[in-house]
Amino acid sequence: GEFVQEKNLTVLKHTLTIKGRFAVERPRRLVWHVVEPVKYSIRVENEDVQFWDEDTNRVDTIHIGTNHSFRAAFEQFQGWFLGNYASLEQSYDVTVQSAEPLVVSFQPKADSPMAQMIKRVEVTFQADHLYLASLVIQEGGGDTTTIRFVNIQINQPVPDSTWEIPPHGK
Repeated sequence: GEFVQEKNLTVLKHTLTIKGRFAVERPRRLVWHVVEPVKYSIRVENEDVQFWDEDTNRVDTIHIGTNHSFRAAFEQFQGWFLGNYASLEQSYDVTVQSAEPLVVSFQPKADSPMAQMIKRVEVTFQADHLYLASLVIQEGGGDTTTIRFVNIQINQPVPDSTWEIPPHGK
C-alpha cells in the first residue's frame, strides 16, 4: 500500500508531509519506503533492521536481539503496524472509541516508560476491519503524527524488488 504521513510540529507551527509506500509480510518482514520529500527506506526482517537514505546511499543494519532499548521500540512498532495489539496491553490502557468506524485508543499507563514520550495513540480501521485507515500519535511534547493508509492491497504477491534496500530504482 501507500501512506501519507503528516507530522504537526508545534514548536515550528509547521506540518511536514511525507509520502511513500510499504509492504508487510506477516510475521517476519515489513518495508517502509519514503519517496517524498526525501528518500529513505527501513526494512525489518526477522531480528534485523536495515536503514538506507539517498543522501549517504549507505545501508546500516541493527540486530534487534542484542539491543534492549531498540527491541522495546521495535515491539511498539510491531504492535501498531502489524496489528500485535495484545502485546501493547501491558503498557497501555485500551479503549474502543467508536464501533463504526472502529476506532481504538491506546493511552500509556502512568508507570509505563512510554508515558514520557506518548500521550495517546488512536487507530482507525477501514469499514471491513481488515486493515488500518489511519494511525494518530499524540506525542508528549505536543507534536502529532497522522499516518493515512491508501491504495491497500491485501493477500497479493509482493515482488522481490519491493524488499530491496536501497529500493529498486531508488
